Order: sequence, then C-alpha cells, then structure tokens
Amino acid sequence: QSYLAVATRAKDYLLKYFFDNDNGGVYWLLDHTGNVNDGKKQIYAQAFAIYALTEYYRITKDIMCLERSIELFQIIEKHSFDPDRNGYLEAFTRNWGEIDDLRLSAKDANEKKTTNTHLHILEGYTNLYKVWKDDSLKKQLGNLIEIFTDRIVNMRSGNLNMFFDEEWNDKTNFISYGHNIEASWLIYEAACVLDDKLLLKKVKPVCLRIARASMPGIMEDGGMIYERFFENDRIDSDRHWWVQAETVCGYLNAYLLSRE
Repeated sequence: QSYLAVATRAKDYLLKYFFDNDNGGVYWLLDHTGNVNDGKKQIYAQAFAIYALTEYYRITKDIMCLERSIELFQIIEKHSFDPDRNGYLEAFTRNWGEIDDLRLSAKDANEKKTTNTHLHILEGYTNLYKVWKDDSLKKQLGNLIEIFTDRIVNMRSGNLNMFFDEEWNDKTNFISYGHNIEASWLIYEAACVLDDKLLLKKVKPVCLRIARASMPGIMEDGGMIYERFFENDRIDSDRHWWVQAETVCGYLNAYLLSRE
C-alpha cells in the first residue's frame, strides 16, 4: 500500500501537469512548480508514459490511465509513424511541427530514427496490448518486432544499429551493450504478448544472437560496460545502473530460452 500511494502521487502529477491538453501528448520537461520548461514532444517520452499508465491501470483499473494510454498510442501513430518508409520519427515541437534538434541528450546523434525510441515504443505498446486487445495496436506491435529483426539488429554481428536517417541508412559508430541486452528480452516479451507461435519461433534465435553478442561487454567484475566504439576499439567502461539492470533481465531471459 505504501508503494501504491507513491505511484498514485506520481500518476496524479503526470496526468495533471505533463499532458498537453491543447496539442496532445506529454511535455519533455517541467520546472518544480509544474510549469513547462521544454514543451517538445519526444516520442521516447510518449512511449514511457504509455508504459507507466498501463502498468498503473493493471494494478488499479483506473480507467483514466487506460484512456490516456490509448490516446498516446493514437498520437504516436498519427504524428510519428512513417507510413512510407516504416518506423517512427524521433521528436517534434510542442504543436507537432518539425524540430531541428531531435536528440534525447547532447551525446546522441541528431538523426530522424533511433533504436532507443523504437525500443521504448515496443515496451509501451507491449504493456498496452496486455490490457487493450485492439487490432490496430496488434498490427503495429507486430510491425515493431519486424523492424527490429529486419532493420535494427545487425545479424552478422548480433549488435543493434543505433541511429538512422529517415531512409534507414545506418549512422552508428559504436556498440551500446545496454540497449543490446535490453532488446534481447523486450523483443521476446512482445512476441509472447502477441501469442504468435510463428513469430516466437522467428525471434527466439534473434534474441539469443543479441545476448551472445553482448557478452564482450561483461568485465571481470561482472559489470556490463556502457559502449564500445568502432574507431580504435575504444570503450566507455562506466557502469551505468540501467545497463546492469537490463543485463539481469536479458540474461535471465536468455537462460530461460537456452538453458545455457
């Protein structure tokens, strides 16, 4: 009950302050009083809001959370989905216009399509499908899985390509071990939620391939490093918390699939 109280406070704040009731979607950044500091519409943020609100709905059956999640799904499909080239565009202005700086942070490449955002749309849509068995959502979730198997995962190396232009030309110059191992279990979870036996058969070897390709990122202390750059094989050996957490999920999933 104490955790539910904290979750409810966060849910109430999200619904009251973060939603743009004029243009749709959630803002990127507020100040400490709830005023908008940065009103851009990062699709990454829309996806996380779906993930959060659907999880809260699963526990409480708060219908407003489900309705807002469905609304965000429809907004992502309206503004971000690329019907001509497939995939999802990265970011927009407050009123859903084109934006020059698409990046989540200064360290990211300023490209139209990123693996990070696709990964979290996959995560949000998976959670939404658990509670809302809609045909259009089912179609787009299946399509997202195929984007990963056909576009994002480099099956020669088993690593994920991370940045792309609008035409899906690869702009990646590094390996992100955290995103690798995260994708290895999220792709499989999405296929499980769709309950498609043929799709599960297709993605199982892909997920294990990604997990095996991520092994060079594990150091002698058991921690997973952050990134490895193609140029000079330079590494970023920082141990980020989320990378360690995804490593637990990813390798537990790989063990359950392979018993290795």
